[in-house]
Amino acid sequence: MRKHISGLVFGLAMSVGFATQATVLDVFNSNDLSNAFGTIDTIDTAQTGAQHYNFFSASGHPSGVPLGDQVANMWVHQDTNNPGQYSFGFIFSQDNSGVPTNNALVNFRIVGSDTAVFISQGDEAVEVSQPTADTFLGDFTYSNNSDGIMVSGISGADWTIIIDSVTFGDITSWNAASGDSNHLALTLGDEYRITLQDNAPSTAAIVPSPGAVAIFGLGLVGLVFARRRA
Repeated sequence: MRKHISGLVFGLAMSVGFATQATVLDVFNSNDLSNAFGTIDTIDTAQTGAQHYNFFSASGHPSGVPLGDQVANMWVHQDTNNPGQYSFGFIFSQDNSGVPTNNALVNFRIVGSDTAVFISQGDEAVEVSQPTADTFLGDFTYSNNSDGIMVSGISGADWTIIIDSVTFGDITSWNAASGDSNHLALTLGDEYRITLQDNAPSTAAIVPSPGAVAIFGLGLVGLVFARRRA
């Protein structure tokens, strides 16, 4: 009996010891890339980024994110089934908010990921374009519900998420949501960068140079042409 209890305690200790820990992230205001504005934790669930966004009835209901009628949120999700696999989420308002039609523009870029980043969930595919492999331009219009996006495929040890709140319309507050509920209040109109803790944020521009966009476009054209020939 003692041996059984001892083995059970050891098993519990091992399971606790190997439990996935939330990842701490530094948040920088792009006006000062030498000092972190604050920190947030990843929101960890045993789900993919798309599942965590919880798309339903044209709205997202991500757990751990402080949704509100005139509130915008961004956050980083980690899939505990695949530790080290991150997704970036952005959401405006909440379902059945009662607010009138609102239009919001937000651009973001994910640089330095070891794997390709991609849109894994969104209310309407046409609302976000991806002019280069790591750049996303969002134009969201919604009424009486939420609107947003989830981008997955972020991995590696030296990535930076760059977010520019171009204009949020009737939104009155903006948060960087944290898994420990210590959400960071952000300034509307400012640009922010998120990195793994103690990493220096990338100094890349929010949108690549026109030349880089053109090269990416030519690459897509060449890929289409090659497929047609095949």
